[in-house]
Amino acid sequence: MMAFACALGACQSTAGKHDIATASKTTSQSEAASGSWLDPRKYDDVRVTAPMKPRFTETTVHLVTKLITKCIDAKGEAARDACFRERLLAGFDSEGIASQHCPVGSTLNEQYLCIVLGSYSYEFVRTIGDEKDPQIDWADPERTMKQALIEFVTQRLKACLGGYSASDPTDCITAAITKQLGLTESDIEPCKSLAADDDFNKCVGEAYGLNFMDAGIARM
Repeated sequence: MMAFACALGACQSTAGKHDIATASKTTSQSEAASGSWLDPRKYDDVRVTAPMKPRFTETTVHLVTKLITKCIDAKGEAARDACFRERLLAGFDSEGIASQHCPVGSTLNEQYLCIVLGSYSYEFVRTIGDEKDPQIDWADPERTMKQALIEFVTQRLKACLGGYSASDPTDCITAAITKQLGLTESDIEPCKSLAADDDFNKCVGEAYGLNFMDAGIARM
């Protein structure tokens, strides 16, 4: 999920450090007319596994396009920022929780990270941990996700080492994660070209993240 923030200028890139507010202002004024944000090369420096890079670029372009087209008529910076917040909440805060934790007065960069990454963390932990109302550290949602994943893997590892589901514990755990996240064979098919376990698992995680982003963009 941080990869999307990087692609939108919210973290360090090869071109330097930018925030979403600056990137969005520039895009809305100049790139909107030229359509340069549609150029896939704009996102070449973002680190995503090779099999997921085409889909990641497509989804990122779709996200930026949706934000720009929905808010292009906003008059002034304050109105534009308010529109971006409204659209992000409409797309990703399906439970109405992010709006309670993400202050209106924050920078657009901070709001994006809080609304999208926080909502993603909430949904991920609820899914992977079978929790109806998970408690998320909104100041550090990635830490919450990592902890939930460690707990899930630890629980499943005991069952996998016990000999059920698969002879290889790694394959067993991967299959358990894939099933728990509701991923289909077509979702993870691009990942099967990766030999390294870590790269494959990262690719599977990206597939889940892209599904989350696609669903949110559709609601924006």
